[in-house]
Amino acid sequence: MGVLAFDTHKAVKVLQDAGADEHLAEAVVNTIGSAMGENVATKVDIAELKAATKAEIAELKAATKAEIAELKAATKADTTELKADIDELKAATKAEIAELKVWLL
Repeated sequence: MGVLAFDTHKAVKVLQDAGADEHLAEAVVNTIGSAMGENVATKVDIAELKAATKAEIAELKAATKAEIAELKAATKADTTELKADIDELKAATKAEIAELKVWLL
């Protein structure tokens, strides 16, 4: 996370003008300043995160395309094998039918 610009002197003066003593005003401003510096994202932080996210999405997209191509190839091979098995079963069935016809006649 980046550093957020925070005018601590001005904040202390505002609190003092509102009735807080100097020590209390400084403590409040220091506490708020610390919290803001630790928990606030800057434009640079957001831009870096956006760029990293885009890069990750591009990587995932490429990996997904590769997996899809791999699955298509495997499916095609399986389909070819199944067609061969079906053709073999058809031929065997035809041969059995022919034998039965001879036996029945």
